[in-house]
This record gives sequence, C-alpha cells and structure tokens, in this order.
Amino acid sequence: MTLGEASLMGPLDYVRILFATALGYMLFSEWPQPGTYVGSALIIGTAIYITLHGRRRA
Repeated sequence: MTLGEASLMGPLDYVRILFATALGYMLFSEWPQPGTYVGSALIIGTAIYITLHGRRRA
C-alpha cells in the first residue's frame, strides 16, 4: 500500500471487511450481527460519497 497512489489504494482497505466476514464464517461458523451490515454499508457509502463529491469540486 505504500507504493500505490492513495486514491487507488484506499478502497482496498474496505476489502478487509469482506475477508474478515469470510474468515469468520470459515473458521468460527459465525455470521456478523445485522448492525455490522448496517455499519459496513454506512462506512462504504460515505467513502463513495466523499470520493464522488470531491471529484466534482476539483
């Protein structure tokens, strides 16, 4: 991540949510609570909004 451009590498950080969910299911047979889905959607939606809003202002 230190070698890539920040605007391209930033979204890769959110892929960790998917991997953590998959590993949690495979290793511990547990699914996230419904609030986790809501929180993840809020975080990802906000990041998308900020990214698109920042592009329009520039």
